[in-house]
Amino acid sequence: MLNFRRILVPLNLTDLDATVLRYVSMFCSRESVEKLYFLHAERRLDLPEQVIEEYPELVQPLDEYARSKMDALIRQHFHPGKEVEQEIEVIPGQPVDVILHHAVQKEIDLIVVGRKVDARETRRLPVRLTRKAPCPVWVVPAAFPPQISKILVPVDFSELSVLAMETAVHLARLMNLEAVYCLHSFSLPSDYYQTGKSEEEFTAILRQHTEREFDQFLSRFEHAGVQILPEIVREKRPTTAIETFIENNEVDLVVMGARGRTPATALLMGSVTEHVLLHSSIPVLAVKKKGMGLHLLKALLKI
Repeated sequence: MLNFRRILVPLNLTDLDATVLRYVSMFCSRESVEKLYFLHAERRLDLPEQVIEEYPELVQPLDEYARSKMDALIRQHFHPGKEVEQEIEVIPGQPVDVILHHAVQKEIDLIVVGRKVDARETRRLPVRLTRKAPCPVWVVPAAFPPQISKILVPVDFSELSVLAMETAVHLARLMNLEAVYCLHSFSLPSDYYQTGKSEEEFTAILRQHTEREFDQFLSRFEHAGVQILPEIVREKRPTTAIETFIENNEVDLVVMGARGRTPATALLMGSVTEHVLLHSSIPVLAVKKKGMGLHLLKALLKI
């Protein structure tokens, strides 16, 4: 099971930060978090290095302003009801690189980041982080309330799906929830007719096979202390199945694997996860084993 002891919270000094801080505050009030790292990646003025070296006062006020605003935001919106060690950092550079570098250096267990609906860069940032981060990434849409009452885990029966279920069960216990939804979707192959079976017959065959695989998957969680509510749907696009289930059941958190069942490199994110991260109206926790892709990431960041 994943441990969320060291959490990194990137802030961009916009209204989005209030949403993220309230959400993290809610989580920290329940979880045994040891340390929070609040980080702002400061884009430097486009000046020659020689000018910056000769006149450091040109950039110093930016750092001071960012740190002051971060401190004010944290004091206003972060109230977990208990002591949690905090560190505030302002680091120059591109946000993705700065966040990833910090995640490696501080051995971060979880990154919590906000996502705006209408800002392309802020919207894409969580996807880029999830693709490369050596730890899970929790994405919170703008203005979403700090609550967890219904959790959905879309599964493909992979090992990352097992990890997602373990994480969801842990969160359900923290939030005193009685149950967790578990969703699997399947579709018919386009050439199923070559088998000589009708659509109804082939659907029944696949559903029966899926039910057996689902039962085997869920047997790992028989004594989890939380009820697992399984759901199997036939749907050509898994993303449609997920979105429909969220809407029909008032789900307010999706926990899913950062990549799918198909063998791939550790830095290749599943297309389903990417779509959900980009378009979900509710928070999404994309899980992966801590350290996944770490060696390649260090090479990319030249650490």
